[in-house]
Amino acid sequence: MSLPLVTSSGSGDFIKLDEINLLAPSPTIDFLAIPVGYRSLYIVLQGRLTVAATDAFVGVQLNGDVGANYNTQYLYATGGSVSPASLSGQTSGLIGLMTGANGPADSAGIAIIDIPFYAETVFQKTLRSSIADEFGATNLIVGDFVTRWLSTVAINQITFLLASGSFDTGSQATLYGLR
Repeated sequence: MSLPLVTSSGSGDFIKLDEINLLAPSPTIDFLAIPVGYRSLYIVLQGRLTVAATDAFVGVQLNGDVGANYNTQYLYATGGSVSPASLSGQTSGLIGLMTGANGPADSAGIAIIDIPFYAETVFQKTLRSSIADEFGATNLIVGDFVTRWLSTVAINQITFLLASGSFDTGSQATLYGLR
């Protein structure tokens, strides 16, 4: 899906709020001081990791919350194998898998992340991520990840992080607001 970059204030417009392109490896990708005034947030993340593995999970923390306030349910498939899991009471949520240093050369994983009603303060926040990643020379991974942040606070900061290693040079993320 190609997103128009618009400056109008009409309903349904995607407005680019921030873009990060890593010029050197970094253990996190951070969107800080996210403004209110949009209905939803939409993030496009593409990355490769420095961890010595074919691929690895990418985590997310909101508003700097490092408490056990994240629940994640996911399902991904590769080469005919399906891997589901449910995690609760975690110190970060999961948004997907990305290609690691041992993955195919010049390959990166992608995640498309939706956060509806991020600024509302009535309900806990839910993030949904659709991912694609390359696992080996011939197998792709496709998956769906849902994380619930057990807070009703408006989201003003998003941090993507890893259990080990860094996001490699060339990894990038773009944050959009949806009116």
